[in-house]
Amino acid sequence: MKKALARHAQILRKRWLRLRSTFQWLGPRQAQYHGYAFDLWHPRMYPEARYSLLFGTYEAPEIDMIKRRLTPSDRVIEIGAGLGATSLVISGVVGCEQMRVYEADPKTKALAEHNFALNERPIDIRHAALWSGPDRPDAMQFYSSPRLSGSSLFKRSDEVEEVRTPTADLAEALSEFGATALVLDIEGGEIDLLGRAENLATVSTILMETHERVVGAEAHNGMLAHLRALGFEIDETIGKGLFLALTRRAPTAA
Repeated sequence: MKKALARHAQILRKRWLRLRSTFQWLGPRQAQYHGYAFDLWHPRMYPEARYSLLFGTYEAPEIDMIKRRLTPSDRVIEIGAGLGATSLVISGVVGCEQMRVYEADPKTKALAEHNFALNERPIDIRHAALWSGPDRPDAMQFYSSPRLSGSSLFKRSDEVEEVRTPTADLAEALSEFGATALVLDIEGGEIDLLGRAENLATVSTILMETHERVVGAEAHNGMLAHLRALGFEIDETIGKGLFLALTRRAPTAA
């Protein structure tokens, strides 16, 4: 009986949170998640993101890895800010002055900045798509989706807005900042970014969400093989390899 009541209560809670994530008048404008406030009704937000914040599951595997694997002495570059949740958690571990964020989608950058300001966290966030290798263009095509996870360097649906995004060199960014850790969730963009990286400077830890379902197994495995050639080994996997933590003992200075 107790188990049945608990299941029923869980179903009711999920239904209530679905309603709250759909109708603004049903609850407060903000949600608290991992000790930080988020604006549920910013123009860039959408129902699925609101629901996962309210239910407590937004980017949960990444946040778990960040809390366990980053240390206060790390200097972190994050690529792909999303709504700013992982960035805020990183700032709680290392401090705002020891992190930098790059976001290719201007609308998503504005959302993350809004949530940073809401929490009075002066996180350095820059509008750029990072690039590895020679022949870097000044700007590149980016596809901005109404859903945060749908925005990508790849055109994954017809419901996207094409924008020109400035680029920055990954090797230069890592070396100049002295990054020891790289955190990224860039919807398949990791294939070219990491798969063509020459050294990754002083980085010893990579935490990332992978997107084999978007780029295909061959490209995904090729990227991992390249990282192994740079001295990285997979130290932890979550979700059948969807989320990876990679480490190397002796990063090579750029």
